[in-house]
Amino acid sequence: MNVSARHTPIRRSIAILMLTVASATLSAGPATARERTDSAAVDPPLIVGAVQFEVAEDIVADRERFESAIHAAIGRAAELGSDLVVFPEYQNVFAALIEHDRFVTALSELGLSGEQIEQSIDGATGSRRSAVARLFGTLRAHTEFESLHELFTSSSKEVSRWMDRAYGRAAAEHAVTVVAGTYFALDDAPDGNPQLKNRAVVYGPDGERLYEQDKVFLTAFEREIVELSAGDPDDAHGFEVEGWSVGLTICRDTYFPVWDEVHDGRDLWIDLRGEGTEYDASVRERLQDAVPERLMESAVPYGLTVFLTGEFHGLFWEGRSNAIAAFDDSVERLSEVGSVSEHELLVVELDPP
Repeated sequence: MNVSARHTPIRRSIAILMLTVASATLSAGPATARERTDSAAVDPPLIVGAVQFEVAEDIVADRERFESAIHAAIGRAAELGSDLVVFPEYQNVFAALIEHDRFVTALSELGLSGEQIEQSIDGATGSRRSAVARLFGTLRAHTEFESLHELFTSSSKEVSRWMDRAYGRAAAEHAVTVVAGTYFALDDAPDGNPQLKNRAVVYGPDGERLYEQDKVFLTAFEREIVELSAGDPDDAHGFEVEGWSVGLTICRDTYFPVWDEVHDGRDLWIDLRGEGTEYDASVRERLQDAVPERLMESAVPYGLTVFLTGEFHGLFWEGRSNAIAAFDDSVERLSEVGSVSEHELLVVELDPP
C-alpha cells in the first residue's frame, strides 16, 4: 500500500493565511487507499480536501474576513486537485454572532468554558431551568434576546444567505463540491412553531445547494441550552461526487448503528465534528472506534473525520482530522493532520472501491 499525505498549515491572520496557502509545499504524493490493479480503470479516484478549520476571533468577528478564509481554503484544496472539499461541524454557527457585539461581549465576560458547560449540564435536572440555562439567562441584561435559541433563530435566515454567497460562489468558481459544515437552520414546523436544527449543507460545482442533512442525536447542550430539534435519519439520502456515493453523519450521530443501514453500500462516510473538549487520551480512545465501527458494519470502504479547532471567547475545540480505509476485517489509518488545535488542510486521494 502506498500512503503519503499533503498537509498545509494555515495561520489565524488572514494576511498570513493567504501567504501560507500560496506558498505551501507538498510531500511526495497523495494518500492512496489501495494499490491500483488496473491502470486503465474506468472509475476515477476521488480527491478530497479536509479543512480542519481553526476558529479565531480575528477571523469570525468580520464576515468579509471569515469569507476570505473560506475562499482561501477552498481555493487551495482545488489547486491541489480536490473534487470534494469538507468543512467541520459548527463551522458557520459563529456567523450568527458577528452582528451581535453586545452578546459576544457578555459571553466573554462570563468566562465560560466548554468543560464548565458540560459539567453544569451533567449536574442539571434536564429542564430548561438548569444551572446552565440560568447562567446564560444573565445575558438578557446585555442583549435584546431572551435565550440563545432566540438569538440563533433571529439570525438563521441571514446566515443561510451568507453561506450561499461564501460557499456557493467558491464552489462554482473552482468547480468543486463543498461540504460547508453546519449551521443552526430554521424550519417552519407543521404546528406553527419554528424548529431550529443543526444542519449540514453541501454545495455542488454549480454553486447551488446539492444536499442538506440535520443532526439526529443531539447533545445535552444542543437540546437544553440552544433548544435544537432533532432530524430524522430517514431523511438522509447522501449525495454523489464524480460518481462516488457519499454519506454524512454529524458528530454524536456517528456512534449510533441506525446509520449503518442508511449508508450501507456507499463509497465514502464523512463524519463532521465539533468537539468542545481537550483532545486527550480519553477523548482519542472514545473517538478512534466511531467511524471504523460504522465502516465495518456498513460495508463502506472509506471514512473521513473532519474536526473544528480553535478558540472563541473562552470556548475551544480540538481534534485531529484523518482518513481511514476498511480492508476485509480490519481498518487502516491512511493519513491525519499534524495538529489537534491548528488550521490544516489534509488532501487525500482515494482509489475506486
